Amino acid sequence: MRKRAGFTLVEVMIAVVLSTIIAIVLMSVMTSVQTKTKKLTGRSKAAQDALVVLQKLKNVLRSSKEVSVSESGFTGSFSDGTPYEISYDGERDGISFPEAESRRDQFMGAGQVVFFEITQPMGEDFPNIFKMTIGIENPEVNVKSEENHLYYSTIVSERIPQGDRIPDPSWVPNSQDLPASGEGV
Repeated sequence: MRKRAGFTLVEVMIAVVLSTIIAIVLMSVMTSVQTKTKKLTGRSKAAQDALVVLQKLKNVLRSSKEVSVSESGFTGSFSDGTPYEISYDGERDGISFPEAESRRDQFMGAGQVVFFEITQPMGEDFPNIFKMTIGIENPEVNVKSEENHLYYSTIVSERIPQGDRIPDPSWVPNSQDLPASGEGV
């Protein structure tokens, strides 16, 4: 009996079974990677949206002459005296505010911002420092609840006009710290 060149049925079956197992493992890994990438992309977009809203609000605060914090937002006036009002709109899930350049009303975070709070964490001692916190819907979860929101906070201070600044007596310019020429160096 001569040996024939080729694969036996058992060898072919083993190769098919091993190929199937490897394909199933690869498909499950790819599905897992896709799911995680989708979640991270959603979180990243939510973080970017939150940063855009917070940056816009910080710019309004910094260009303000006066600021008054309320329960649903804050009011104030720009350096030219034009009044404005920033408020959280729970029905539309966003924050309305005037566009600083054109003074027309804008709406940020429509449908995503589910929480907005502004406080003065330092109290009356530092009235020009504010903490803003916004909550964005978490795109990773399908159940909408407060525990599932993503919260972003920032601390911002009003810019104090040059004429209203109070010099700090403890600050000494570097030139005054240097010894006079010829002394001790």
